[in-house]
Amino acid sequence: MPSTEYFGLRADKLQHALERLRKKAELRREEMPLPAITPDQLRNALQELQLQQIELELQYEELMVTQAETENLRVRYTDLFEFAPVGYVVFDVLGVIQEVNQRATQLVGSSRPRLKRRRFLLFVMPECREEFLRFTVEVMSAEGKSRSIDLLMCREDGTPFHAHLEGLALPSPWGSRQCRLAVTDTSAQFQTPAELKNTVAPPDEGESRFHRLFAHSDDAMVLLRNSYVLACNDATLRLFGITDENNLIGRHLAAGAPATQPDGRPSRAVAEEGLLWAMRLNRAEFEWIQQRADTREPMWHQVRLTRLSGDDDALVHAVFRDITPLMRQEGELYAQEEILQLSLAAAKQGLWTWDPTTDTLTLDARTRQALQGHSEVIPDEDGTLAPLLRILHPDDRARAEIELRQCCTSPGTVDFEWRVIWPDGSVHRVVSRAQVQPEMSGAPMRLNAVMAVAPNPAA
Repeated sequence: MPSTEYFGLRADKLQHALERLRKKAELRREEMPLPAITPDQLRNALQELQLQQIELELQYEELMVTQAETENLRVRYTDLFEFAPVGYVVFDVLGVIQEVNQRATQLVGSSRPRLKRRRFLLFVMPECREEFLRFTVEVMSAEGKSRSIDLLMCREDGTPFHAHLEGLALPSPWGSRQCRLAVTDTSAQFQTPAELKNTVAPPDEGESRFHRLFAHSDDAMVLLRNSYVLACNDATLRLFGITDENNLIGRHLAAGAPATQPDGRPSRAVAEEGLLWAMRLNRAEFEWIQQRADTREPMWHQVRLTRLSGDDDALVHAVFRDITPLMRQEGELYAQEEILQLSLAAAKQGLWTWDPTTDTLTLDARTRQALQGHSEVIPDEDGTLAPLLRILHPDDRARAEIELRQCCTSPGTVDFEWRVIWPDGSVHRVVSRAQVQPEMSGAPMRLNAVMAVAPNPAA
């Protein structure tokens, strides 16, 4: 779905294009000698310019009307997308969520900030992921035709549900493709008549049915009152490594956690804060480390709290989800990133990336130092390829741009060697080794590279 930033980007590009055309026109006017003309010819030329000015003003008015109509359509489309009764998700060719509406966040039990920039595949049950990937390839390769599939999805807390997916490939604002996915919960179709009858239980049956679900659920569940455990199910005992529920009932929620959490806060304070938010907002969520009672092994848990009653000492229902594998994976990624940065620092190399589809250039500090010494020639924020080309030696600029654009026509590894001019006027050679990363469809989309200053500068 095009965003406000997208329309602003288009306006900026149009403004830059008009400025370039004006500069070219001024240069051409300086090169062209003024012909000798008579007063009548001058008068006719002025009349012709006046007519052209009027035509341009009329075209500008039409353009403004069209722009206003486009903006109205965009607002209407945004409202339809956001408040549709069906869940809508837009993800790119890598499956990364770009846009999501309110209904979709309810279906997967998460919030919009937590969903954006995450892969939609994470909310598909593992046994259905291969089938979903094939479905995604079919959608992306289809020309204006939708594809549908029925499979098992899971909410953020791991609860599975049946879903019907309807996918359609659309062009993205950045030149590649994206998928708009309609998600419908079809779990009711797989329930028996008895289950459907019990979906809305009478008040006198609701409590007993809750206790049955609580006792036999595969999720670790705990009932709390004033931060102390009133009851727990068998799944909680297995998760905590406890054999007797009496070792848990009556204890504080933080009893099984270390004294402090990784951020330095006391575990008891973290638990009390989560319960306080649950009392105020009826629900809350936090992540922390607990220890298994049998092995003393630390485990990362995601804790979701729900207030069950409205009195001052309200009952709170807590669900614990083991996210230790996920946290370990993130820790390994951070460790690998740290090792990479240390290796690059030791080799005096920097990282830089360029996305040709959006012309987005990203440089780290060591790459900037190699390109421009210690001065701020290139802006700190992500920019385009133009600032990089400007600081290259004039004899290397055209060749560098050709090399960059040609190498992005096929995936692989390529080496570059250019000369750069530092602000003090000195000329240095920089060398890069780049890897072109392909999209899911096979078309190159991003160039990742390392850069360093060559040992012997050359004029």
